[in-house]
Amino acid sequence: LVVLSPPKIKPPFSSEKSGFCGAEENTVSWSLDENGVLEIAGQGAMNEWQNEEEVPWNGYRDQITEVRIEEGVTSIGPYAFADCENLVKLDIADSVQTIGAFAYFNCSGLSTLTIG
Repeated sequence: LVVLSPPKIKPPFSSEKSGFCGAEENTVSWSLDENGVLEIAGQGAMNEWQNEEEVPWNGYRDQITEVRIEEGVTSIGPYAFADCENLVKLDIADSVQTIGAFAYFNCSGLSTLTIG
């Protein structure tokens, strides 16, 4: 008797679409949900990336339609959302004091920006 188990199917949005992105270890986190909403939350500054390939959600750029930067995050790192061409909505908390170079480079679809 041979018992075959069904193949493991990975959901289109798995728990792998999250992690840390802070300048200090484990202080700022990111998560991307099934609706294309990327949430940045925590306390402190985002990392200072040297190019867009270093950004942890780089492989998901085409899925990102909305970015929410929550209260407590103090900076947006360079190249953070560069080439997120499907990004249409951006919410930035009042706690953000600086935005790095090229953070929103080539975000041609961005139509709604809320600060505060």
